[in-house]
Amino acid sequence: MSSNTNNCIIFNSLIFNSESTISNYTNPVTLAFRKFSEWDSHTKTGSNYRYRAEKIVTLIKERKGHTTQTWDFYYEKYVKDIENSVIAEQYDEATKKMQIMVSECEVEFGLVTSAGGIYINSYIPFSKTNLQNINVNDKLLVLTNNLNDTEENIVTGYINSIRSLVTLVSSSGIRLTCADLTPITLDFGDTLVASNCKGRNIPVMDNNTLRWESCIDVIPCGTGEVVNILTSNSVCYAAGDEKNRWIWTQRIPK
Repeated sequence: MSSNTNNCIIFNSLIFNSESTISNYTNPVTLAFRKFSEWDSHTKTGSNYRYRAEKIVTLIKERKGHTTQTWDFYYEKYVKDIENSVIAEQYDEATKKMQIMVSECEVEFGLVTSAGGIYINSYIPFSKTNLQNINVNDKLLVLTNNLNDTEENIVTGYINSIRSLVTLVSSSGIRLTCADLTPITLDFGDTLVASNCKGRNIPVMDNNTLRWESCIDVIPCGTGEVVNILTSNSVCYAAGDEKNRWIWTQRIPK
């Protein structure tokens, strides 16, 4: 968390809501958040939070006003619960609550329209590690419009969020864990969300062989962190729970 009114939902909500008793940087709540910030500063969560929250704070001030009433709303809805976790030094729990807050605010202001995403422990082609370590300019393997060929594309950004998860299982055992509302391209270019794909043909690849297989199971997996990969244009890209065994997700570009 960055203690800056220009890029931090939490800081604004702590300082400018009507219940605030924070007057300086030695206040116990402020000290607790500074300790939390130091703990989180070495992770992608911290840097990604600041990047995403700055856009949200700007829109909050533009559309709702930089007022006590505005920050009361966000304090009561999100920040009070995060504050309690930070003070109790339950930092992992606080981080999850922050991610939920940012994701919901992005939906509120139309910054994100898709509820999909790939589980962070999954893989994409060309990457040596899982999606916890995704970076801008990483390469993607995408399905072309003819539904029979592949080409490369580039990651231009990514958004992490907490979503309900399912695991897709193809007839040859290829698996992908993703958000339940992730769009999946079907044969003939149709699209369904992941949770409804059982019994439908989905695009898969292993041993460098692209083909269409029946999705024989969709297994609910609780909730978890996903990555919504951003590109310069709409693409249908490969990912999987195991390296070199892929299922394509997102809509095929029209």
